[in-house]
Amino acid sequence: MMPRINIVIPVKSFQLAKSRLSPVLTSLSRQRLMQNLFLNNLLFLQKHFPLCHLLVVTPDKVAAQWSRERDVTVLLEDQCDGLNAAIEKATRWSVERNFDTQVVFFADIARPQPCDLNQLLSRAGPSNCLLAVPAMDGGTNVLLSTPPSITPAIFGENSYRRLQVHAEKHHIEFNGLNLPSLALDVDRPSDLSVVRADQVWEVAS
Repeated sequence: MMPRINIVIPVKSFQLAKSRLSPVLTSLSRQRLMQNLFLNNLLFLQKHFPLCHLLVVTPDKVAAQWSRERDVTVLLEDQCDGLNAAIEKATRWSVERNFDTQVVFFADIARPQPCDLNQLLSRAGPSNCLLAVPAMDGGTNVLLSTPPSITPAIFGENSYRRLQVHAEKHHIEFNGLNLPSLALDVDRPSDLSVVRADQVWEVAS
């Protein structure tokens, strides 16, 4: 029987997104870029993975409204306490509703492909495990956890290695998956080469 999977999409405030792109994009461009990436990924997940539940966790009221308009569940944060705190809240939500597996999927992944995410989800099973897709900068772009609470939220700088260390310390099965379309997010100016022209407005002068 297929496990019950909750895909968590954490989204920070659009107005605060992508500060590392400020040397090349205006504030409005960064906001529009993140909005478009978020919507593209939300629609991608709905279209290709309809049997998975989607949960958007965000303090951004626009992201929350767009999600609800598409019948996606929203966990609205009263304030932004950081990425790991947001994912901890989502994990508690998953546990309380008896999901077998949780997948954290970041909204700034540039061009996800169904075959790559299918490969990750096909590895979900009844045993205690972590499956991680490393980002190019040493972070983690996608993390599958069975059960959802098997690890605390460990995201941010060098998170992929820190997850490995945590798994080794606590005798948790850990597997890293090389899934190219899920490895590339949009964080640095060099990443913009994979973004469509209609996703960016106003290049900074």
